[in-house]
Amino acid sequence: MSKLKTLSWFLKQPRGTVLVKNLLLQKTLYRKKENTAPESVKWCSDQAVTTREAIEMITGKTFSITSIRSLFPEEFNYVDKMIKETPFTMGGAGDTQLLYDFCEITQATKVLETGVAYGWSSLAILLSLKKRIQSKLVSTDMPYAKMGNENFVGIIVPEELKANWVLIPEADISALPKALKILDSADIIHYDSDKSYIGRMYAYPLLYKLLRKGGLFISDDIQDNIAFKEFCEQVHVNPIIISFENKFIGLFIK
Repeated sequence: MSKLKTLSWFLKQPRGTVLVKNLLLQKTLYRKKENTAPESVKWCSDQAVTTREAIEMITGKTFSITSIRSLFPEEFNYVDKMIKETPFTMGGAGDTQLLYDFCEITQATKVLETGVAYGWSSLAILLSLKKRIQSKLVSTDMPYAKMGNENFVGIIVPEELKANWVLIPEADISALPKALKILDSADIIHYDSDKSYIGRMYAYPLLYKLLRKGGLFISDDIQDNIAFKEFCEQVHVNPIIISFENKFIGLFIK
């Protein structure tokens, strides 16, 4: 009964039949690709660096990191309040410091991210974008299956930051084509949505095409499977791998 309810929920989403088809492909045709975490973990571990080292590798200079929470105490007090009032848990914060610092370093004005949940990454990006005129963050996010969190996606983003934000509350399969019509290019791409192999290999090429030359591509949780490794090989880039809280983040410059 639970599986039938989950199937019904997916079918009700935009392009729901495609979502269900992809779920079936994960279990069958792409099963071996989906089960490549050990290979990916080893690949990441062999070359992982810290966030500070990654920033220095990309900028070519020593970078003084000031905690984002100390820079924006009022905003983070609001974050703490909203999380306490949210009736369920929607995932961790990720490396918000990395996202904020890279937006500052690149002086980004156009950013696309996938995966929102509470809105940690959205908040970090928007805190930087608000300093630059005509800046925009476009975010895509599929609500959690059967959780009923549709009205809570991005809950920690203060109202005053939302003028620079477009949120598309759908799965990548339907949301990304819409997002690509809003932005003509992107300075930074941040991928943190569908962690499956098939999901990544659908989204990565679309996002890469949008990314401007010299732009920064960031993908979270790349240890789950070898999708990020294979994509980097396809586009002939040598990525930087960051070790963060027992997980790995991959990034490269186009």
